[in-house]
Formats: sequence, C-alpha cells, structure tokens
Amino acid sequence: GNDNAWQKRQKRTCLAFRYMEIVVGEPATIIPRAFELWVGGATASQAARRRFTEFCTWHGFESRSKAAEAAFSLFRADTEDQFRLFDLLDGLLGRPQRLRSQLLFRIPKDLQLWLIEKYYGLDDALVTDLLGKKLTTRLRKELDEVSSSTGIPLRSCRRQFDNLQRMLSSLDETNRPAGDVLERLFRLPHGLVTTYMCVLYLQTHRFQLQNLRRKLADFGASKAYYCALVMYGLWTWSATTDPTSILMTWLEEDSLATAMSAGTPLLDRELDRSASLDDSGSPELMTYFSSMQSDSAMLSRDSSMDTISRVPSNMPRPSHSPRGEPALPGLAAAMRLRIQGIRKNGLDKRLIGSLREVRNYFHDDREILDACYESMHAELVKARQKAADKARGRVHIRSNVSALKATLKGILSIGSNLGSTKEFRDIFEDLLARVGEPLQEIASTRAEISAVLHGLGIGFSRNTSFRQSQQSVVIDFLRFLVGIKECLAAMYTTNDEMEAAWKAIVKRRPTYRPRERSVSTPIADHLEAADTATPNPPSTVSASIQELTFDMSPDVQRNHSFGS
Repeated sequence: GNDNAWQKRQKRTCLAFRYMEIVVGEPATIIPRAFELWVGGATASQAARRRFTEFCTWHGFESRSKAAEAAFSLFRADTEDQFRLFDLLDGLLGRPQRLRSQLLFRIPKDLQLWLIEKYYGLDDALVTDLLGKKLTTRLRKELDEVSSSTGIPLRSCRRQFDNLQRMLSSLDETNRPAGDVLERLFRLPHGLVTTYMCVLYLQTHRFQLQNLRRKLADFGASKAYYCALVMYGLWTWSATTDPTSILMTWLEEDSLATAMSAGTPLLDRELDRSASLDDSGSPELMTYFSSMQSDSAMLSRDSSMDTISRVPSNMPRPSHSPRGEPALPGLAAAMRLRIQGIRKNGLDKRLIGSLREVRNYFHDDREILDACYESMHAELVKARQKAADKARGRVHIRSNVSALKATLKGILSIGSNLGSTKEFRDIFEDLLARVGEPLQEIASTRAEISAVLHGLGIGFSRNTSFRQSQQSVVIDFLRFLVGIKECLAAMYTTNDEMEAAWKAIVKRRPTYRPRERSVSTPIADHLEAADTATPNPPSTVSASIQELTFDMSPDVQRNHSFGS
C-alpha cells in the first residue's frame, strides 16, 4: 500500500512539472558598437578594423605599434563572435514578437527595444530611391544598383527593404490603425513609428522623389516626411471638430521655426507645458482637445505592453500661459498624435468635394476675389513691416495683383484636382510651378509665404456665406491651406534645417543609453602600459599578449558584458 501511494505521488509530481520550462544560461553579451556596424552592413573584418581604430583614437594609442597590432587579433575574434550572434538574432529581430517570447537568448527588455530600434532604422538616401516603386522580389534582386548609387552597403539595403515589405504586408492583413500595428506588432518607439507611417503613406500613394524636376532636386527625405505628416493628419482625417481659430493659428504660425528652435522634443514640451499649467480654457479649445483625446483613446492598452515610449491616455488640455493667452498645441505635435488613430490613408472625400465647391464659389463671386486679394496684400504688408521694425528699416511694397491672382488660381486648381491619383502624386511639382513661382514675385521668405496664405484664409472665412450654411466647407478649405503652407515652407527650407526640425519633431527623451562594455577595458590597460613603459624586447611583448589573452577568459567577458 505504501508503494502504491508513493507511485501516485510521484506521478502527480511528474504531471506538475510536465508543463514547466527551465532554461539555464547566461545573458547574451552584446556590444552596441558592433551591432551598429552589423546593422549598417559592414563585414566582420571591416567592423573589427573600425572598432579598433576608434578605440585607439579615443585612448590616444598608436594603432600601428606592435602591441596594438597584436591586440587587434582580439578585436577581430570578438567582432566575429558578435557577428555570429547577430546572425542568429536576425530572424528574431524580423519578428519582434518572437524576440520577446523566445527562450534561446537571455536579453533584457530594454536591450531588446534598443536592438529593435537600431534594426529598423532607415537611411534617407535609400528611402528616396525606393519611394514610388513596388517592393517586389525583382526589385530586391536589383538592390545592388541601388547600393552602388547610394553608397549604402547591400546588406543594409536588403534589411531595410525587407522591413518595409514586411510592414506593408502586415498592414494589408489588418484593419487596425497603422500606428497601433507598428507599435504593438513591431514594438517600435513612437518617433520611429511616425517616420515609418510617413514613409508608408508616401509609398502607398506612389510619391516619387527621384524624378522631380530640377528645381526640386534638393527635396530631401526629411522634407517629404514632414509634408507627409501634415497631409496625413490634415487631409486624411475628417477634421469636423477642428475649430476655425485653431486652423487660423496653424496657418499663421511658423511650425518649422518652432521645431528647429525647440530645446526639448516638440511633443514632450507640449505635454509638459499642459501638465504644469491650469485647466481653464475656451469652449473651442475644450472641444478640440476632447476630440484629440477620443482619437488617442484607440491607442490605450494595458501596462504589460513594453515599449520605449507610449502616447499618454490623457491628452494635453487647454491651458493659459503666464500672459493669459491660451497655450495651443504645435501643429507637428498635433499631427503626430492624430495619425496614430487613422485606419485608412486615403484622402478625405468630404475634403475633395468641399474644395470643388470652393473653386466654383470663387468663379461665381468676384467680390470674394477682391476681398481675398486685399486681405492677402494686407497680411504681407504686416509681415514685412514687422521684419522691417526688427531691422530698423523702411518697407516699400507695391501691390502686385497679377501675382496674387496667379497664386490663388494655382491653389484652387490644385485643390479641385486633389482627388485625382496622378495629380496628388505630382503635388510637390504642381505646388512649385503653380503656387511657388508666382509667390516668388511678392514673397521671398517663409514668414511672407505664411502671411499671404494667412491673408487668404482670413479673406475667405470672413466674407463667405459658407459660414452660416456650410461651416464644414470653411474648415476643409482652411485645413487644405495649412497643408499647402507647410509644404511650401518645407520647400523654402534647407535640408540641414529640415533634418534638425524633423529630429526635434520625432525625438523623445531617451529611456535607454547603451554603454560600450567589451574587451576594451583590458586592452586599454595593456596598451597604456606598453606606451608608457620602456620599449620591451620581443619576449616581453609576447608575454604581454599571452597575459592579455588570459584576461579574455569567459569570466572577464561576462564581467564586461552589455549592461552588466
């Protein structure tokens, strides 16, 4: 009887441990610089030489000395070992959800997110070359030509190509918002999610940056990202809750200048400002922010989801600055939050219909035309007078009605044809030819362009019968003008300024800063001793190398592992 009871207990114990998985291992040793070089497409020998050169430059050692050349073999062996590990992680990084659930490598959560962020990084030159092309297997075989033209290693080109192709296929299989898919399925940080959403938006509408006309030859990827962000947020979503005052503020302000002068990331600065001030505000602002909060509610999730950063559940509420003026959210910050909840990236049909109605209205009513011309000229005079006051000079402006007429005609023509796929694909060229070139005769800076379009918005919103009958038409035309203004502002901005502005828009406070912990510490000690000591005979040098090799035991590697 005792034997049978013992057997039953033993059987229950076996059943209890039947579904238990026990893994015994050490944390994976990952060197950040080696991973960055691997992601960039470098070979193991190139990465080893690059790491060794940077190491010697940092510590002030002579890279061609005997001790240094002997130490290079350790860098090469360490880099080859790292690259073998990265090749094993390649399949898991392509499916970030598997990386979280796998049991083969012990990788901390913050390190996983850092690896994913680096693995899904984008090169602007490659994005510029791929936009407008179908990401097919045939194009992947021709990436060697793209690599030679852009200077990006072929391995890196294939990695980015596969990432974009994987994302497009994932979005086609679901009806969820693109931002939600990229954040949950690919575990990307919010800044990288915004960049990818802009790239996918341009790719879906087949925008081509390679075949732009000569005057747009310097239209870089950062400018395309910013224009896509504005068009995605303003022209895709039916902004029925955007009050006219908010749109007029966005039409008047210089959003790029605000982003370029931002000491802290734009989105974080708006969130911090709203959290530190009171909650009072006008009814229009309350309506606006309540709509933004309802959009962001789609992104709410449980606290178990691990990301570098997440959109807060409570959006910025209307507040007042110390001067008593309402602190409005920046355009780029609002668009970045808005596109997170958009499910489709097609143009708003109501916007297209409203723009056609506006064109017919302008053709039928000459009084509204004259009122808009006067308002555009008046705002331009104010902008130049303001600039002249800062420079303590005088301003002389003569009215150029023909340029104003050509500008308005171009805007109405682009708006009425916005529903055409081809016309929308060529919007950058049309803006430059139909709006930008006429504006050059009367406006030469970003501030003057904003003033002219702001005047058009004032003249239309104040002198139209749509204010009483169809308020949505006024709102649609204003948000179309805001998008036009921001695209023109990007064209009048240098690539360096645009890159700085885009980094300020998408950047968030870093939550993880990897530190280089590898074989550098023991090598630095021995090289420093070799440099400061008297020249050693060959036998002493070989002994130092043997001692250095002894220091590279598994215990030393574990002590200098990543994040230990």
